[in-house]
Amino acid sequence: MKVEVFGDLFDGYYDDSIYFHTPTHFLPGLGADWRLERLREIDIVLTIGDADPFLDNKRYLSRLLGEKNIRHQLHIWDGRAHRAGAWRKMAPLYI
Repeated sequence: MKVEVFGDLFDGYYDDSIYFHTPTHFLPGLGADWRLERLREIDIVLTIGDADPFLDNKRYLSRLLGEKNIRHQLHIWDGRAHRAGAWRKMAPLYI
């Protein structure tokens, strides 16, 4: 099975909007403030397939959340889970 390689998705463009919408970018520098407290109040469920191209990124995000004491769950499915068929199976379980 071919796994895609994603380079720079924004062709070199980077601003605050991209930074704050990319948890693996802003979480490492997030200190003990109201943002962390809000994140600790929500139910975070991360799902990904073991053959998905962003698996390492999702594992990294899980580690960052753990380091910040943000409760979450990481579920790794068999195969490619970034597809409509897998989403239909996941939705009733996680929503």
